[in-house]
Amino acid sequence: ATKNVTNELIGEGYMNIKGGYFEGVTYLKSDETLISFDVENGKFQGEYLITGKIEGTSMNYTIDFDNGIIRKIKANMQSVELDVAFDSKGKANGTFTLFGESLPIKDGFIVGDKFRKKVKADIEILLNDTKNSLVIRCYNLNGELIYENSDLKNMDRAAMESILFPTITHSKN
Repeated sequence: ATKNVTNELIGEGYMNIKGGYFEGVTYLKSDETLISFDVENGKFQGEYLITGKIEGTSMNYTIDFDNGIIRKIKANMQSVELDVAFDSKGKANGTFTLFGESLPIKDGFIVGDKFRKKVKADIEILLNDTKNSLVIRCYNLNGELIYENSDLKNMDRAAMESILFPTITHSKN
């Protein structure tokens, strides 16, 4: 059933819910933010869009899913841009742009000797084992892991329900 909703974090729009779970298109929009995604057979499918300001941070994410697996990410947040596709092993290929300087990403790693020497690290961009989370790892020049970040983690129906369902302040059929 499609429900018209008001969400205290995101704004107004609609959610398609079947048996208490997301199934179908959800679209929520406010003056500053838009979130839109589609769930088919319990998994994200097609374009997942987050754009605008969330908690004061300006961001634009377009994530392409195929049966719950992330295939592409195009993200722009503050002075960082990422435009990548993922291979069958979950390794990123595309471009990473920082403060206007674009660098290629090949087989999961940002390529560029000048950049590597400047940051004194190798940066790897890949997906987690279930291919529904973005992982960024930094290694020192000796190959030792020194930092790992999973800001976009568990991009799945259950995670989105746990974020959005408690914040619904009004629902009409």
